[in-house]
Amino acid sequence: GEQGGWGTVPGEDPSGGDGLLSGDFVREMRAQLDALSDEYAKMLDGFLNLLPLQTHVDLRFLLFRLDFSEFYSEKERGRSVAR
Repeated sequence: GEQGGWGTVPGEDPSGGDGLLSGDFVREMRAQLDALSDEYAKMLDGFLNLLPLQTHVDLRFLLFRLDFSEFYSEKERGRSVAR
């Protein structure tokens, strides 16, 4: 291992600095979170698009509940404006 690196976490300034995470670490985490967010949004959109095709009453009620507050349609509008 690296000498003098015990007790540190990935992204921590190895020189002991001010304890803030390095810029590279923050950029990498932001990129990973953006990728996860995009993947989640795609999966959720697919799920919401399949719900209207279901015949079971509980699933149709779930669609009503998810759509009632228009939370997901607001998210969709936000994504389309942001890109």
